[in-house]
This record gives sequence, structure tokens and C-alpha cells, in this order.
Amino acid sequence: MSPSRGCRLRKETNPDTSSSCRPSSLYNNKNKNNTNKNNNNNNNYNYNNNNHNHNNNSILWRGLYLLSFCSLATASNNSVADGSGIRPPWYFDCSNHPEWTAFRERFADFRKLFASPYRDEELVLQEVQTLLHEANNLGRRYEATFVKYASDWQVFHLCTPERLDEIDQDLQDNFCFYGFATVQWLGIFGQQHFGAVPGMAEWAHNARGFLNDASKFNAMHYLESSGWPVKLVELAKSLGTHFLGHSEYRPSRDAGLPLALAGPGVVSRRSPEHTRARGVRKLKAVAITYHTALIREPLSLWLRVLSHRFEVDTAVHVLDATAKTAEDVERLHSHCRFIDGAWCLSDPRLLRLNEFFEDTTLACHKGDHKTRHHFISSTEAYYKLFVELMGDDPELRSADLFMCGEPVYFCRLLSYFGVPVIGYISTPISVYVNSEDRPLWYQQFYEMAMDPRHIFVATTPIFAEWVAYATGVSLPVVRPVTTYTEASYWPVRSREVLMLRTVSLFWDSECILNHYAVEADKVGFGTDKGKLSFVESTSLSGTQRVGYSAFAEFLAAVIFPYAFSQFWFYELYSMGMPIYMPSPET
Repeated sequence: MSPSRGCRLRKETNPDTSSSCRPSSLYNNKNKNNTNKNNNNNNNYNYNNNNHNHNNNSILWRGLYLLSFCSLATASNNSVADGSGIRPPWYFDCSNHPEWTAFRERFADFRKLFASPYRDEELVLQEVQTLLHEANNLGRRYEATFVKYASDWQVFHLCTPERLDEIDQDLQDNFCFYGFATVQWLGIFGQQHFGAVPGMAEWAHNARGFLNDASKFNAMHYLESSGWPVKLVELAKSLGTHFLGHSEYRPSRDAGLPLALAGPGVVSRRSPEHTRARGVRKLKAVAITYHTALIREPLSLWLRVLSHRFEVDTAVHVLDATAKTAEDVERLHSHCRFIDGAWCLSDPRLLRLNEFFEDTTLACHKGDHKTRHHFISSTEAYYKLFVELMGDDPELRSADLFMCGEPVYFCRLLSYFGVPVIGYISTPISVYVNSEDRPLWYQQFYEMAMDPRHIFVATTPIFAEWVAYATGVSLPVVRPVTTYTEASYWPVRSREVLMLRTVSLFWDSECILNHYAVEADKVGFGTDKGKLSFVESTSLSGTQRVGYSAFAEFLAAVIFPYAFSQFWFYELYSMGMPIYMPSPET
């Protein structure tokens, strides 16, 4: 999570004025716009608060001050501590560090002053200058410490007292994550409202880089419980559309529309027409998937509500892009711990398909944390290998219908057998398909979707829109019901809260939430029935993770969403469990 690229928050003693990245007045002591010869070399902004004969920069500040008043004053009403008496951990509010503590207290006082209807505008103007000057100095002074430790696993263990001896003393003493985040937010805020002040644009540019990288993990989850008077919604608003401009990202189609939609004047979206065959039938359904729940969802629903019409014999073959053996599949798929038999088969022949997967770093991600993803090196060679391995398989050839979901390209493989393919889509259809192969794949998907034998449905509107954007095909949306859980809320673990795993880590969320539970218990804050205990789902024992009824025994569940659609949400919702998620109100 490096805070910047290009110019950084640092003090230059001999700036190279010929450099396109030279420090502005924000980063060195010589302010060319300052006509006051008695400037203070320790003040990068060169505002002499004791001299009311303001220089050009002060005039800029005075002229722009009123433009910023409403947004900062409004925000301050929601940012001051609630007075509950629950103390954040020291590594959140940095109460162990005198400089960061003094700055946090000054910032909190300033927000109260700025929101007051009885404020002295001259005093507020001086405080704005002083606060930004202090923020700039702190950011510059501790940037090296932040860059050094922001990607270090030691941060995860700050919450565990028994492990502090293993953590660098410099990290414990000087790493103030949320203080540094507040400094960056002030830089963006300052540039948006006082952009004419020299150096503000560079500060804001560096700050956007930091906040972009920081948002990729769970690092910002606890900002509003950190003791720093800034809200997540303020960070989002400060980035706004400006963030896209600085990240150089532009949405664009990576493949043309299918040929049928390429002509001028042609409607860009068409809905497939499907027919229904009536009568009671015994059917054989075969599925190949990376996501077992995505297949169980429609099949279990049909078995429950259409049992008077159909009897379905089901075989689900589970795969994983990283699996080498059948044991790997069982280990990697949580659903295989809940069920076995035909719902969680693993044909070793299909594992050979993984030979075509390449682990690739996504070039679209910027910053120090590059995301890696698997791509099929050649979809046509992948398809041919599948046909070679499974084309004459008796089980597949006897199927009445096939199911597919993730990745969607599996639907193309199963179309080889010439019988209906039903796709339940919960990812972009481009997943695992490299950019060179997408035009052909999009054309193939379009042709399958228009074929009345096949049915494709999306789990959520966002995925349906992705399909429409890529191919021009409008799909119906059917949200998951998850009847397969066969569990109901029964909170016998009356003071334990289940915390669902996240795909990326920064803070140890289980440890941190338990810290706040202890603090709440100390002050008697809503704990008349005893202290709450938070349990991360992956820390449960093997027996505790078997069956949905085990999860239904918890008092509630906490979810930090990391994707547009998570089956955990639907599963817990269907069981009637109370669910806590981040929201602007809380």
C-alpha cells in the first residue's frame, strides 16, 4: 500500500528545478509567491499567523475559504466521537505517539470549531492553515515508516499482545495508519477547495495513490471506530470522479459485439425466447463447476418445488483452477465438507484441464499490490482437450441437461453434447478467458443464449448488465433462495457472533472486534447479558464447520462484503440470522 507514485511527501533541500517532478512550495521551504521576507523556514506554507498583512497565498486562502465551509462543517457533525466511553486500541488512535495524539486532538477540536455557528472566521482561517501545515509535516516525516510497514504481515499481529515481542519497535512506536489516512484525506480536501495554493495538487495526487491502494484490503474497515474524526463516506466523496481521472481508468469493451448486432440501426439487446415442455419426467442433470453453491441453488429449488413434475438425478463435478488431485478439490471447496456423493464428485480426468491455466498479474491494477488471476492460455485448445477427455463419457452422453455457472466458459464445453445447457451466472462471462480469446467466446455465448435449447439466468442485476454490455444479450435475474441450507436460526451460542472470512487481510478483524467487545463490557455499554465474543469462520474446528446448522447457532453474523454477490449473505439470510454489515448510518 505505498502512498504515492512520482513525487512523494518529503522535504527536499536542493530541489532540481528542471525536473518535471520537482517539489512545489508544499515540499520545500522556499515559497516563491511569498512576498514576506521574514518568512519562517519551518513553515512550508509560509503563513505568518502573527502578521495580518497577508501575502498572496493568504489572499488565496481567504478567497477560497467560504467555498469549503459547508462540506467540512456538515461532515464534522458526524465525525466527533460519540462519547460512549469505548476506547479504540492504541494502534488505531495512536495514543502511544505524542505527535499523532496532539494532531488528532487538534483535528477533532478544529472540526468542532468549524461546525460552530459562533465561529470566528479569522480564527478558523488561521486554524485551516495551521492544521494543513501540521498534516503536511506529519505525512512527510512518517511516510518512510508507512511505506516500510504498510505491506508487512506484522501489522496483522498488532492486536495480539503475546506477539508484540515479534514486531519491530519502529512499527509499534511510529506506524499510525489511520492518522496517515487522515493526512491524505486533508490533502485531497485541500486540493479540491484550495487548489490554487502551490503544492496542493501534488499532495492530493500522492494521497489518491495511497487511498486507492489502502482500499484494496480490510484496512479501512475500522476508520470510523479508530478515534479519528473522519467518515468513510467523506473519503469516498473526496475521491469521487477525480479518482478515475487520476487512475487513468476508462471503461471500454474489450471485444466487439457479436456479428448479429454489428449492423447499423440494430437494437443492441435481445431477449432469448424459451419454450417449456410439460409433463412429469425423470431427468439426469450433470454439472461442472468451480462454485458448488451456484449449482446447488437452482437444482435444490427445483427438487423442492417441482418434485410433482420432475425427478432429477444429479451429478456435480467440482473443480478448482489450482487443484492437482481430487483431495485438493475437497480441501479447497467448503461445500464438499457439508455434502458428499453425487453433489461433490471429482473426475481426475477433468483436472488435466488445469494444464492450460496460467497465473497472470493483472496489469489494470496500480500500486504495489498487484492482483494475480488465472487465465486459460487458449480457449480453443482447452475446448478440444475437454472433448478428447470427456466426449465419449457414458455419463455425460446420457445426460438430459447440463448445468454450469462458474466459470461461464464451462457452458461452452458442455454445449458439445447437443442437449440443453442451463447457466446460472454469478461472475462476468470473461472470467478465466484471456483478452485475445474474448471476441470469439462472446460470439459463441451470444449464439448459445439465442438457441432456445439453452437457458441463462443471472444471480444479480450487476452480472446481467455485464453480460448485456459484453454481448448485447439481456438475461433475466433470479436471486438465490438457498433452500439447500435446510437450517434455521437457533442461537444456542447466545453471546457468540460469527464473522465471515474475507479474501484479503490487513487488520486481524476477529481480534479487533473482540477488543471493542471487551471495552464495551468495561463501561456496561449494551452488555447486560454478558460480553460478546466474535469468532472468525475459518478459526472454527472441522466439526464446527460441517453443516449450516452449526452456523445457525450463533447470535448473529458480521459480513464485510468484498464482491457484488456473496452466497454467504443469501445463505445466512435464508436461515433467518441477524446480519451486521457496514452502512453509512452505522
